Amino acid sequence: MMGTVIGVDSVGGLAGYNVGGEIDNTYATEAVNGNSDVGGLIGNGLSPKNSF
Repeated sequence: MMGTVIGVDSVGGLAGYNVGGEIDNTYATEAVNGNSDVGGLIGNGLSPKNSF
């Protein structure tokens, strides 16, 4: 994924909020901006595996 992601809360390059799903073998190169729970891949929730 490439580009820019802008939000307020729970902002992520791939997912803003991940409660029970699996996100594996991914990457993202976009800029991510927000106020709280901001992450390059996942804003809030479970961490991805084999991802950068």
